[in-house]
Amino acid sequence: GWNGLGRFVELARQMGITVELVTADDVRYEPSGTLLFVYPDRAPDGPALRDFVAGGGRVLVADDFGLGADALGPLGLLRVAAPERTASAFRQDPAFPIALPSERHPALDGVGAVVTNHPAALGLGPEGRCLLSFLAPPPACLLAEVERGYGTALALADPSVLIDLMLEADGNRRLASGLLRHLTTNRRPRITLVVPREAWTAARPVPPEAAATAAAIRRWLAKASEVLAAAPPWFWLLAGLGLF
Repeated sequence: GWNGLGRFVELARQMGITVELVTADDVRYEPSGTLLFVYPDRAPDGPALRDFVAGGGRVLVADDFGLGADALGPLGLLRVAAPERTASAFRQDPAFPIALPSERHPALDGVGAVVTNHPAALGLGPEGRCLLSFLAPPPACLLAEVERGYGTALALADPSVLIDLMLEADGNRRLASGLLRHLTTNRRPRITLVVPREAWTAARPVPPEAAATAAAIRRWLAKASEVLAAAPPWFWLLAGLGLF
């Protein structure tokens, strides 16, 4: 179930970004706006979203097994199953594969390793750029970007990257900050967060049984993120080519 988006919302507010919470029924596709769909419980209007981006809108669709797939097609992206095994996973558990930057990008400033939780993956059309990928044969993209007309669309194949517990990981928290910054640069610092009604609740305390996992994530990634964030340019080139 949902662990909550309270920390994500608080992070946005600390960055001076106003957050408006709405359900899928209340979305307004205004090209001057910024939309974030997190695990849609109702399929976004694909053509309206395509026109929204072309007109200058910015959007992030964060979804793995919800109803966001129909929104990706008009943007030139395809949601697919994640690789069964990757070369890097948290505690060597294939249910928690780790994604690394595929190329340099403003949203990935300082991001090293990003921990996922039962993710999907993305297939890319000719206009798509993979920004984060698993160390596995393609399709193995976690985060992709498509530029259309005057706007930008991002797709994240695991919304749980943004929930409270997963933001314990340094790479995940840096990614959340980078996405918020990238989506609101040179425009009004305001986002419309489109979430299922049950995700509106304030952040819940981390349950005791999850505390050990949260602490382990922090310890493991504190070191890994430092190393990966300082990696030389050839590292990202080889990662993008799938050579390791």
